[in-house]
Amino acid sequence: MLSNVVIKSFNVCQKNLAMSNDILVLISRHNNNISKEYNCCIDLFEKHKKYSALYLEFVNEYNQLLRNAKNNVAINSATILTMEANTKTLVTDLMAFDEKIHVRHVQLMQNNDDMDRAKSISLYNLPPVPTHIPVISKGGKIKRRKTKRRKTKRRKTKRRKTRCV
Repeated sequence: MLSNVVIKSFNVCQKNLAMSNDILVLISRHNNNISKEYNCCIDLFEKHKKYSALYLEFVNEYNQLLRNAKNNVAINSATILTMEANTKTLVTDLMAFDEKIHVRHVQLMQNNDDMDRAKSISLYNLPPVPTHIPVISKGGKIKRRKTKRRKTKRRKTKRRKTRCV
């Protein structure tokens, strides 16, 4: 049997995931409106894709936990509590992201001058800062195959070194 705390956590997770789905739909509408009116804000679309992928990941994890609970598989209460905390942070992040989209839309609407509007649109269309860390290839010696000639040279130098000592 599941404890009351775990059942409440499941309910909270379900509500948070439903809220985040509704917010994602709103964000999608706002992004489409901005792109139709001003043809800008590429970075918002990329961020929306990342949030959508994160939402789907949380839904899959929630469904897996729920399936395990229904099949009477032992569930660690810490996993469902962390899931609850993660869904809460997702909802708050999505609300902040929606507010950011709204602020940009208001700024673009308030720009009456075409030059200012074009300048702000070009600023918003800048590519995002890269998040990956570039891989620096290791330098150093180049490994060469040992040919017969090199082997004999090596043997001779070893003999010379041992004689000197």
